[in-house]
Amino acid sequence: MFKNSFSFEGRIRRMEYAISILLSLIANGIITETMTIGNGAQIVGVLYLPLLWFVLAQNTKRCHDLDSIGYFTYISMFPNRAL
Repeated sequence: MFKNSFSFEGRIRRMEYAISILLSLIANGIITETMTIGNGAQIVGVLYLPLLWFVLAQNTKRCHDLDSIGYFTYISMFPNRAL
């Protein structure tokens, strides 16, 4: 589980996808709170880039698991049948 988390190749199962989404929501909350409390909002804002990369990679892998192309991750109207 969580092998090559930042890679856009491969497939993942529902459990790994659900855990990765929960982890990204927790990380997003921590980054947001740190930005509002601390003075270094610009420095902490850089942490969003790896988080965004992680979420896009996980969503692309889930699209591959559903036998779709990974570019559907970028289309907001694509129905999410992941869970």
